[in-house]
Amino acid sequence: MSDLSEQTTVYFAQHWQALQQRRRLLKQPLLVICLCAEWCAVCRDFKPEYRALAQQHPEALFAYLDIEDDERFIGALDLDDFPTLAVFRGDDLIHFGVVKAKRENITRLLQKFDAAPSPPLTPPLALQALCRAVLI
Repeated sequence: MSDLSEQTTVYFAQHWQALQQRRRLLKQPLLVICLCAEWCAVCRDFKPEYRALAQQHPEALFAYLDIEDDERFIGALDLDDFPTLAVFRGDDLIHFGVVKAKRENITRLLQKFDAAPSPPLTPPLALQALCRAVLI
C-alpha cells in the first residue's frame, strides 16, 4: 500500500507523517502501535484482524511497525514474542507488552483504558527511540 487513502485505518511506517497530522487534530487519542515482524507467521495472520480492530475503534489511532524494516522508528528493539503492543495516550506511554493475537483481547485492553485513566509508564531504555518517534 503506497498511498494513504481516506479508508486507511492502520498507519504503516511510510504513513508516519500522516499519522502525526491526524494525532494533532485529535485531543489525546489512544495510539496503539503493533510491533511485529514479517517473518512471523502469527504477525502475518494477525494483520487483517488488526485492521478490523482499527475499523471498530475509530476513536483511536492504530499503527503497525515491523521491528526489522522500521528500525528508524523503533531503534534496535529486541522482542521475544509477537505481537507486542505499545499504547500511548497523547505523548505518554501507558502500556507495553505482548498480547494474544486476537481482536477481543485488544478490545478488552482498550476498554480498560477507557474505563479508568492509566498512569504514564517510564519507558525502558529500549523504547526511547519509539517514544521519540511518537513525539515528532
